[in-house]
Formats: sequence, C-alpha cells, structure tokens
Amino acid sequence: MPIIEDVFKRVKQRLPQSFRNDVPPRPPVSSGTTGQVSLFDGAAASRRIANEPGFRDPQRNDEDFGLGEPVEISEQLRENGWEAVAWYLPFHMNTSSWGIYIHWRMFKQLASLVVRNVKVPPRIALENVYDELIGHELFHCRTEIFATVAEDITGDRLYLRYGDVYRKIRLKKDCVEESLATSYGLAKVKDKNIRNELGRLSQQLPPSNSQWTLYPYSPPFEKWRDGIEFIATTRQLQT
Repeated sequence: MPIIEDVFKRVKQRLPQSFRNDVPPRPPVSSGTTGQVSLFDGAAASRRIANEPGFRDPQRNDEDFGLGEPVEISEQLRENGWEAVAWYLPFHMNTSSWGIYIHWRMFKQLASLVVRNVKVPPRIALENVYDELIGHELFHCRTEIFATVAEDITGDRLYLRYGDVYRKIRLKKDCVEESLATSYGLAKVKDKNIRNELGRLSQQLPPSNSQWTLYPYSPPFEKWRDGIEFIATTRQLQT
C-alpha cells in the first residue's frame, strides 16, 4: 500500500516526537495482581513469528504439533486476556521491531484448551486459534494506522496520547478497542465449533475482552482499510 507508506514517512518527518524506539517486544504487563511484572521474562518472551527458537508459524510442515497440557493458560488468560498469548507492538513505540508476536508455549496451551471441548486434530486447532490471535492483533494494527492518518491530517501527536489512556483501561470494560479486536479476531476463525469455544472462553477473560458480544462482527469491519485508503488518498491530493 504505497499511499499508506507515504503517510507514515510524512508523519515521521513532521512529527518525529510521535515515535519512540524504547518499548521492548514483550507482552503487556499484568493487571496488577502480580505486581505489574511482565507475564514472561525477557528471555522467554517475544520473538517475531519466523524462524526464531521457540516461536513457530503453524503453517510449517516440520513443526511438532503436540499440544501438551494447558497447565498455565487459563490463569494467564484471566489475568491478561488474549495478550497472554499474542500481542501487537506498535510502530509508534518501536520503529525497528514493531509487529505481531506470539508466545509459542501459551499458543499451544490455548489450542490444547480448545480441543478439550472440540474434537479436532491438533493442527486444525492451532490453525484456527492462530487465525483468531492474528485477527485480534491485526485490529490493533489497523487502529494505529487510522491514528497515523489522523496525525497526518491534523498535524497533532495523537497515538501516543491515546496509548497513555489505553494502557490505563486495557483490561477494563471501557476499553472498546479490546472488545472490537476480540470480535474481529473471532470472526476470522473458520471452524464454527472452534469459534464458539473461543467465544465461550472469552467470557472468562477481563471485561475488555469478554464484552465483545456488545460489538458483533459485521461487514463494516472490513471497510476500515478502504476508508483509511480513501482518507489517505484525499489527504495526498490536497497537499
């Protein structure tokens, strides 16, 4: 998308103070019951999905798809929502290592939790859980893209200020972005039974995730990209 890339470059030139490069690629902190400590230490956490040790793309044919027992995942989900398994690092906060990250052990445990109630092969569970997680984090990415376009239009530093508010309410019912992201992610799950099971599990998550039913998926979700492209195109024509 060259138009969006042009917007990014323009905003970085005009508002360099809107971008940081000091947030490490690790999961968000917990809700507080464990003392605001990252759920996983730096050594265990976060490698970009690729060929890094311990983190694998489920499309790989040579991967071991044994799921093991879901010994940690239920508690971690209740504590930190979907971000116990996958999280999005915004480019506003780390311009060199931004992207979607998945914790491989928690990913397999979440799939293992699913197959307890949905009788599907491990690989099918992994693929569908993967789609939900990527969809959820992609929504966060789209939110940041929208904010970047708004920064380009207004010339104002918006996303980092929004991030300050978001971090304070991330697990609370007022965090509509998390509810929307959960709804969007669940809609990406192809297997109906797995989607229903993930929806049931989400009811045990913090309010920001469990209230996704207030924001059911609908076709307008898919118009985000078209709308952003239109705004970006209009902005480019005006300059």
